[in-house]
Amino acid sequence: MLFNRFMRQIHVCAAVVIAISLLAGAADKPKLPKTTPARRLDALLYALNTGDKDQIVDFIKTNYSGNALLQRPAEDRAATYLRLNHETGGFDLKRIDESTDHSITVLVQARKTEEWYRIICPV
Repeated sequence: MLFNRFMRQIHVCAAVVIAISLLAGAADKPKLPKTTPARRLDALLYALNTGDKDQIVDFIKTNYSGNALLQRPAEDRAATYLRLNHETGGFDLKRIDESTDHSITVLVQARKTEEWYRIICPV
């Protein structure tokens, strides 16, 4: 009887801890401002995190200059992004370090390796 009550308390405590962890995780994700650099960063993270070559190529063709694409084609750039996705598992936005109308700097964490990266996204 005492053991059953003890186990019930552990289950209740575990449920509370899980709920608090989920709520804390949701609160940790910073909200991007409504600026052009932030929208571009959001599109980059979305494309990169899908691991889908077509999504990544579309992002590159939409956001890179014609001159940049002449120097290195979208497909070559996409291969680098795909390799990065494979190695890291994608990224979660953790902190916004700086945001202006011309640039945003953020800190992201790799899902697979838990390594930290700083991304600077200028316009």
